[in-house]
Amino acid sequence: MANAALFIGWGEPVRGRERKSPHGGDLTGFLFVRGDQQTLLSLTGGEEFQRLEARSRLIVDNWGVVPAVIGEALPAQLAVYQQQIEELT
Repeated sequence: MANAALFIGWGEPVRGRERKSPHGGDLTGFLFVRGDQQTLLSLTGGEEFQRLEARSRLIVDNWGVVPAVIGEALPAQLAVYQQQIEELT
């Protein structure tokens, strides 16, 4: 079962690269990839992902990859967040 995700978002095409970019404000498109945390970590650490990410940064503005916690792992992550709020207030 998926306990992690990657939110991959992008903005407008870089001027002159419109024909090579996805089309769609600031967020013109996104992918939401669900999976096991270890699998997603190995994906983003791979050479092919890093090559495609570098290429994407040259084609669109505001490229970003954000890890996310989902599913059964979410309550534990929210507990960590709540603890930090309590410590800071």
